Amino acid sequence: MRPAGKPSLAARIEDEKSRSLPWKTLVKRAVAVVVAGIAIYLVLPVITEVLASWPQLSTLNPWWIIAAVAAEIAGRTLPRQSAAWQLPPSSA
Repeated sequence: MRPAGKPSLAARIEDEKSRSLPWKTLVKRAVAVVVAGIAIYLVLPVITEVLASWPQLSTLNPWWIIAAVAAEIAGRTLPRQSAAWQLPPSSA
């Protein structure tokens, strides 16, 4: 049971449908759509190139994969262990 002063869900939906969106909301949504479109336009060709070169990985020497994984692990662990990588505290 709903409280006496609260309208039903259907009534609230109909009430919202009868009102138009504020212009600021429309502008924000339009800008978001334009930015997403530009991002897709710029990124899609790069993604296509990467996926097109995927078959070339079969010719890759396995030692390069091991070297890449080792470099990634070293890059993630060495900075945590070394104080030389940390910036000195600011005196401001």
